Amino acid sequence: MAALNQFPGTAFSVVTLGMRGCVNAQDPIYGADPTGVNDSAPAIRAAVTAVSSQGGGVVWLGSGTFKVKSTIPFLTAVSIVGAGHHATTIMVDDSAGNIGDVFTMDSVHGCTLAELTIDALTARAAGRAVAVLGGDTTVKLPGYHISRAQHVIDIDMNNQYDGIVALDKSATNGIWGLSIGGDCNRFNFYRNHAAGRFPIDINTPHGASIEVHQAWIVGPADYATGPIGIRLRASGDTSLIGVRTFGVQTGLLIDPQVNGAESVMALDVTSCYFDASNGACCRFNPIAGLTIPIVATFMNTWFATSTTTHAVHGSNGTGHNVAFRGCSMLNAAGYGLRGDTGCDATTFSNSDCFFGPPLSNTSGATSYV
Repeated sequence: MAALNQFPGTAFSVVTLGMRGCVNAQDPIYGADPTGVNDSAPAIRAAVTAVSSQGGGVVWLGSGTFKVKSTIPFLTAVSIVGAGHHATTIMVDDSAGNIGDVFTMDSVHGCTLAELTIDALTARAAGRAVAVLGGDTTVKLPGYHISRAQHVIDIDMNNQYDGIVALDKSATNGIWGLSIGGDCNRFNFYRNHAAGRFPIDINTPHGASIEVHQAWIVGPADYATGPIGIRLRASGDTSLIGVRTFGVQTGLLIDPQVNGAESVMALDVTSCYFDASNGACCRFNPIAGLTIPIVATFMNTWFATSTTTHAVHGSNGTGHNVAFRGCSMLNAAGYGLRGDTGCDATTFSNSDCFFGPPLSNTSGATSYV
């Protein structure tokens, strides 16, 4: 490991990393500016290219604020790592309105973005903080391919329009293996204030395995102008573990868009808290007549304080199977659990759940108390 390089005007030292496969973006060779004065996007891209040329590795940002004015694409097997949430801040300068996505993982695998905050000089009006758009096609199944994307995202966000978006590029190149969230000792705080937008938006039906864990999604004081915490437009095997939403329009929106092509299936939600929503804490909103079933299990999950409607609300639910086990549904303006507009008796089931206050709740011909 080389000697310390002291940047003028900073209170910290920067280590120039000498091991193969790990470079310091603040090294003068690359020139990332930790003071936030100069545009660091070209320097970070150069560091990504350098690590990729060695077969992959880590781009170490170190402490500081790094202004970026353009997109930073990932390359396969490259990780971009900061010194910690708020110790390392990517400060998005979108004053020209042309950045779009800040980070992209497009047809790559083995990538990690971790231990940093993505903020903006002003609240963004478009674009995504991180766009995951498929991966290298390495597994072939009859009729389509899936990827070994293996993406890990552990970041903090503020003043973003959309946050993390996982999106299939096409019917033949999906995402397989995406982890969003912190470890068991720390939460992520997603403070996305764009009204009606999505801190986490998942649309990956083709064999995807998605996990969102230990993540906070926090909206503004006025719930009605906040974001929608997590939207599942389509997903393969998805687990939400220890997720918390607070002060949002809707905590979890399960919202398949295209009949016959997209589905939300094998959804496991465990030990989550969907609290303080303007609308439903959890909303099932599939298109009318959706023939691909939504299959979901909610375990030991808390739904509380819907200010205008029901704690859990579903529609167009014929043939779906959503089970609640040991859940609490509290303080809703309407029902604790309600299915209407096409739901039948199999749409929702519950056992060992607590409803407070104890209102009658309906799903087709079945009532819940």
